[in-house]
Amino acid sequence: MAKINPFDGFDFLELACAWDLHDKYNDKPWVDSEEDGTISQPSGPAGIHHNDDSRPIREFLEELCQKYFENHDESILTKYAEDLRMFARKLSLGDDSYYKPLWRGLARIEDDFTIVRASILLLPCMWS
Repeated sequence: MAKINPFDGFDFLELACAWDLHDKYNDKPWVDSEEDGTISQPSGPAGIHHNDDSRPIREFLEELCQKYFENHDESILTKYAEDLRMFARKLSLGDDSYYKPLWRGLARIEDDFTIVRASILLLPCMWS
């Protein structure tokens, strides 16, 4: 059975929501102050993200990779790798820039470790 894609393909903050990383963004002005902890679109110029915005997600993925190396257990990465594939698929649908082929290719990477490592580097530009 195919998994329904829960992502909109707007930006990498969707991953933070999916992975319950709200606490990593509490000091950001674009985090809703409501108790549900949802992350809203950044205020300011539309479509502009700073590399620091993706830092908590990148650090989270780097920690996952470290756990993978310590335990030699790829199942540690499986859920997150699948989320990255689904997000990249949605991102490729909404992005008409020169990145579109990159997102399509990223979504097709089958090896969990490879997609996680590649995504760590690409997160700052994962928005449409």
